[in-house]
Amino acid sequence: MAKKTAPGDGVTNLSETKDLIIKAVPKIVALKEKRKSINADIAEIREQVNAAGVPKKALDHAIRVKEMDPDDRARFDEGYAIARDAIGLRMSTSLFDMIEEPTQAPEPVNEDETADAAA
Repeated sequence: MAKKTAPGDGVTNLSETKDLIIKAVPKIVALKEKRKSINADIAEIREQVNAAGVPKKALDHAIRVKEMDPDDRARFDEGYAIARDAIGLRMSTSLFDMIEEPTQAPEPVNEDETADAAA
């Protein structure tokens, strides 16, 4: 990898610089094309979620929160709830009240207790 220098730092070899540019341009163009394709895929997925009734901004916000460090996310959630409450925008849970509570997995059986009960 070439030594990183700031513009104007010493004399550069113009031929090496041009070679670097000649090699870099096709790579950059190809990566930009990949990025366009990925952005189109993301836009399609966001549109599907939007069509299901979730606003794109809400999805984007949820993704940003999910990507947070867990400690930062916990502080954010608490602060967000406090801020909403302070300005009279309490969190709505009516949507979640309609959803059936997930069943909990049974407690793991301790083999030692099972053997004692059978004896």
